[in-house]
Amino acid sequence: MKILVLPILFLVFSCSTSKKTGLEHCFKNKTVVEIGSNRIKLLMANVDICQKKIVNEIFKQNWPIEQDKSVFLEHDGTHALSHEAKDKTLLAFQEIKLIFEKFKVINPDVVATGIFREVTNADLLFDKIQNISGTYPRLLSVLEEAQIGLKSLQAVEGTLPGELVLWDIGGNSSQITIRVGGKTRYILGGHGSQYYKTLAIQILKKRLTPNPIKQSNLTKVKNGFKKSTEEYLRAAPDLPEGITVYGIGGVHSKSILDMINSYHETKNTFYTLKELRELIVDSANLTDGQLAGVYASNRVTNAMLAEVVMDYLQIDRVDTRDIDLTTGLLLFGPR
Repeated sequence: MKILVLPILFLVFSCSTSKKTGLEHCFKNKTVVEIGSNRIKLLMANVDICQKKIVNEIFKQNWPIEQDKSVFLEHDGTHALSHEAKDKTLLAFQEIKLIFEKFKVINPDVVATGIFREVTNADLLFDKIQNISGTYPRLLSVLEEAQIGLKSLQAVEGTLPGELVLWDIGGNSSQITIRVGGKTRYILGGHGSQYYKTLAIQILKKRLTPNPIKQSNLTKVKNGFKKSTEEYLRAAPDLPEGITVYGIGGVHSKSILDMINSYHETKNTFYTLKELRELIVDSANLTDGQLAGVYASNRVTNAMLAEVVMDYLQIDRVDTRDIDLTTGLLLFGPR
């Protein structure tokens, strides 16, 4: 099983804020900046580090980047970030630096994962990020991402069922955490949103976008997705009937759920396999312009990826939560 590790970068700072409770050591302002495959996310909040709760969000902003589009092959088969990718990232960090100055952020902690493991010139970018942030990025493993995701869900939900599935789809990787029979298993090595968009483009022999996929091509694309997912899903145990499945990250809560709620005119925080199948069939003939959004070209393939995984694991429903690694690092980061 090949475990992919993909691009994500974080910055964290903290300082005490409470003065009247006698628990001033518990309350800190913390900031996380995550550089992922598709965007850079900044989240700043007042955090109760003793109770592991976000008390109040102070500032939040995203910068679309799509790092994966800017990766190129070198002659020896290795990968490197293009000048465009580095320039976009550093431009965002110049804005982030101004935000840090405005909110008096000091001593940020920078964490990198994802595509930066795969490219050969990440250190050159890290040097420049260190010049801006004052800290050289440290790498976060896929396993650490999965563990932080589970801790974050616990902190946000308060009480979790004894048996559950936590499914995180990112831009370049996906992780599934399964807690069954008193044991926790981490199913790592899954590809992410961008991989399946690119795979669909290859299957359909297109160039920039798979859309419109066309209803006549759905089976062909789905079979390609099945072949890719089955290798790592084989490590998953059989799931008890009716087990609660949580979907975290933007692919679940923003891309798939938003499309389903719009299609069915609902405001649910969950989606079902039946709804997903209906959506895919009716969206297959749509262009990027009709699908709309910054990541319109990923929308239908995101839904198809979810359908294939739900079919394989026999999942009927996914309960989405708007949680990502920025939430986890605020609550469980090193500072």
